[in-house]
Amino acid sequence: MAQIRKSGVKDEKMVQMFFNSIFLSIDDRPPGNDEEDSPGFQVEDKSEPYNIAILNTYLMGLMKTHLAPREYEVLRRSYGLDCEKQTAQEIAKALEITVDTAQVRVSQIK
Repeated sequence: MAQIRKSGVKDEKMVQMFFNSIFLSIDDRPPGNDEEDSPGFQVEDKSEPYNIAILNTYLMGLMKTHLAPREYEVLRRSYGLDCEKQTAQEIAKALEITVDTAQVRVSQIK
């Protein structure tokens, strides 16, 4: 490429051949075209699995620090952090939200 620029060559065919040689090699797929056969799928995943309990504890700590108690409870129960996931109706009942539109109110808080 530097050679093409320096010499001031305006031969479009030469420039096209240069770029094609670079980019076609990148875009070429191995025979079979199956994604499972591509090199990206053959790399072994050596990462450690996430420790969900530690992530939940960390997330709940952040939530307690930055949210109001009612917001914290709604999110904790909605996403099942240290408990089973609950529906808006179950959360409303547990938090004693008694308006007719309790489920809507829980969604607003969430």
